Amino acid sequence: MTEPRVYTHYTTAPAAPGGEWVRFVLLSDTHSQTTAVPDGDVLLHAGDLTTLGEPADLERQIAWLESLPHGVKVITAGNHDFCTAPGDWHDTRGRELDNKYGVAHDAAAPLKAARMLEACGMQVLLGATSTFVVERPETRHYEWSVYGSPWSPEFERWAWNYTPAQAKKIYESVGHVDILITHTPPYELGGLDKIHDGTSVGCKELTRRLTAPRHHKDALRPKLHVFGHIHEARGTNVLQHEEGETVLVNAALVEYDQDLWNTQRKFSYDVVAHDVPMASSSTAAAEATVPIMLTTTLDEYAIPSGPYMVPVSWRRTHLSTLVNKLVASSSSGLTTVPFDFIIDSTLLRSSLGEFLESSGLTAESTLAIEYVRSTLPPTRLAAFEHDDWVASVDCTRNALYMTAGFDGSVRVFEPTDAQNAVHTFSTVNKAAVQGGRNTALTKAKWTPQGEIVTGGMDGGVQMWSVQQEDGWRSARKWGGTAHNAPVADVDVAQGPAGVSVLSAGWDGIVALWDDVASTTTAGNNDDDDDSDDGAKRRKTASGAAKSTRGARTAGTKEPTMVLWHAAPAAHAATGAKNVFTSASRVSSVLFERTPAGRDSNRAWSAGYNGLKGWDLSSGGTLHTSLSMPTSTAETRPITALAQLGPTALVAGATDRAMQIFDIRTDATTAALGVAITNAHRGAVDALSAHPTSTVMFASASSADSHVKVWDTRSSRKPLFVLGTAGAEGVLALDWSNDGQQLVAGGKDKRITVYRGTNIGV
Repeated sequence: MTEPRVYTHYTTAPAAPGGEWVRFVLLSDTHSQTTAVPDGDVLLHAGDLTTLGEPADLERQIAWLESLPHGVKVITAGNHDFCTAPGDWHDTRGRELDNKYGVAHDAAAPLKAARMLEACGMQVLLGATSTFVVERPETRHYEWSVYGSPWSPEFERWAWNYTPAQAKKIYESVGHVDILITHTPPYELGGLDKIHDGTSVGCKELTRRLTAPRHHKDALRPKLHVFGHIHEARGTNVLQHEEGETVLVNAALVEYDQDLWNTQRKFSYDVVAHDVPMASSSTAAAEATVPIMLTTTLDEYAIPSGPYMVPVSWRRTHLSTLVNKLVASSSSGLTTVPFDFIIDSTLLRSSLGEFLESSGLTAESTLAIEYVRSTLPPTRLAAFEHDDWVASVDCTRNALYMTAGFDGSVRVFEPTDAQNAVHTFSTVNKAAVQGGRNTALTKAKWTPQGEIVTGGMDGGVQMWSVQQEDGWRSARKWGGTAHNAPVADVDVAQGPAGVSVLSAGWDGIVALWDDVASTTTAGNNDDDDDSDDGAKRRKTASGAAKSTRGARTAGTKEPTMVLWHAAPAAHAATGAKNVFTSASRVSSVLFERTPAGRDSNRAWSAGYNGLKGWDLSSGGTLHTSLSMPTSTAETRPITALAQLGPTALVAGATDRAMQIFDIRTDATTAALGVAITNAHRGAVDALSAHPTSTVMFASASSADSHVKVWDTRSSRKPLFVLGTAGAEGVLALDWSNDGQQLVAGGKDKRITVYRGTNIGV
C-alpha cells in the first residue's frame, strides 16, 4: 500500500491524489475563530472550538463547521469549551473561571450547548465511539471507526480535566478504532506535547496504550491520532509498531505567541490535510481465514447466512463493511449503517482471531454470528438539582421529568430548564409532622390521565390531581393507608372504568386501589351489591364481590384488594399479628405489560420472598411463584424488577446479580439461561426496561455511581457504562417514551439526563 501523505504547510491547498484515497482535514484549537479550510472527505476537529466556552461562540463555530463542504464531520470539545462540560463543574469551577475572565455566568449554558451539539449535523464525540463511511464508489466499501474524547490532564481545573489516577478509567472504554481524536496529545511521542520550556505535558495513559505490545488488552493501534491543546507543539510524527504505523498530528491552529495573536487575530498555520490510500475492496492478505454464519432479526438488512470465509484479523468494522456490501448488492434505497456482532452472548470487541484464541477454538471452527444495529452510548445533557435524595423518576409524560424526593416533594421539570422546576408540591401534611412520621417519598408515577400517585415512608398511598392550564396547580384527590410500613413501589394502569394503582410495602403487602368516579364521595350509601358493573367490582379470592368504593370519609380510600406477598407473622414474644420483618419486604410491583398496554388484571411483585405473579380478576389468585436460580427466596432477595416486552422479566438481587425470567412458561422452566453476575458493586436497586426494545434495559445501584445499559443478547458485559455527576449511588432510573433519553436520580440530590440516538432501533 502507498504511504499516507500529510500536509502541514502549503501556499495552495494540495490537490487530492485520486479517487482511491481519503482526504482527512484536521483542525484543533480554533478558539472562536474561522479560517480557510481545504476541501476533503472527512473533517476532524480535536476541541477548543471556543475561547471561554460561551454558548454564542459555540453556536458560531458550529455554524461555520456545518457550512464547510466535507461529507463527514466529527468533532470533540476541549478544556476551553466550558459550556460543554458537565453541569456540576460548570456551576462551581466554571463559575469561578467566568468571574476571573469577566464573562457573565450562564447557568443554563450546559443545556444550551448540549442542545446545539445534539441538533448539529456533525458527529459529536465526548468520550464515545462512532463509525462513518465515505460515500464514493472507490471508498464506500470501508467503514471507519473513530473515538473522540475532550479530556486532558489536569491544568488549573479547567473543563474536561482529569487527574493521573482518573486517566485509566477515562480511556478504558476505547477499543480498536481507525481514528483516535483526543484534545490532549500523548506524552512524549515526537515532542507534540512540549510547552515553551520543553516540558512534556501530554497524557501518559495514552502513550502507554499506544505503545503497549500488540496482544496487550489495552493496546491501541489507530491509523490516525489527531489532537491539539499544546499550541506551540503543532506538528506531526509517525509511531511505528509491528502491525504498521500510527500517524500522530497536533493540529492546533491558534498562534502560541499571545501578543502576536492579540495583534493579528488570524492563524499563522495552515489546516492540516492528511491523505490515506484505500486498499481495494477485493484485496485479501494471505492469512488464515475462518468460516462464519451471519444471521439477524433485522428483516430489511437480512443477507444469505453463509458460510463466509473471512480473515481472522477482521474486527467489527470489517464485518460491518461486509454486511453493508451484501445488503447493498441485494437491496436498493437502504443507507449504510454500522452493525455490532454477537458471538456466544458476547459483543465482538476484538479481532476474530483473538476471539478464537480466548475461546479455545481454532480457525476451522464455524462461528455463528448475529448482527444487530450498532448503538452509540448516550451523552450527558444536564443535571437537575434537588434539595434531597431523589428516590423516583418518571419520564412517561412527553417532554417532562417528574421526580419524588426524600424531602417529601414532587417536582416536574421541562428539559429546557435544568435550574427551575415548572411545578413543585409537597406531600407533607401537618399531622404527619406532628405525629413524628417519616414524610420522605419513595415513589411517584404519572397516571394515564396525567394525575400523580405517590408512595411514602409513612406507608401512605396518595393520588394527586394536576392541572397545567393557566399555571400549574395540584391538589390531593385521595389518600389511603393499607401498609403499616414504608411503601417501596407503586405502579399504575388504565382499568375498565378508571385508573388502577398497585402499591407494595415493606410489610409484605401488595395493595390494589381502583380509582373510579364515585370512590371519594363522602356519605354515598348506595350499596347495591347486585350491580353487574364489572368496572366497579372485582372478585375476592373466595368469590365474593368486593366494593371498590372508598371509605366514607371524604378524601380517603380503602384498597380494593390486599394481597400477601409474604405471609403475615406474629411476634414471638408479644403475639402481635401482622408483624413485618426484613424477609417480608416487597421491593417492586408492576402491572403486566402486553402489546396493548398495561393489563390492570395481572400483576407481578418481587421482594425478599421471591417473585410472584397475580391474577387480579379472580381476587388475587397467585399463579406463579419463583425465586432466583440456585437459591431459596430468602437467600437471594430481589431488590428490583422490570418487564422486557410481553414475555420476560428482569430481576436484580442483593448479591449484585440479575436474572431474566420467561413469564410464558411455568414455574419450573421460567428462569432463562441469562444470568448476569457482579452487575454492580452492591445490590441492584433500580431497573428500567427500554420502552421500544424487548432486549434492552438499564440498571443501577445505590452502592455505586454508574448506570449500565444492557442487551440481553450480549449479557456478559454492558453495552455502555454511564457515570453520573455524583459518586454517592443511584436510586432511580427511567427512559423517555421514545427510548432516546435515560434519566438517573439518587443520593447526589439531582437527576442526570443522558441523550442518545437510535437506541433500541
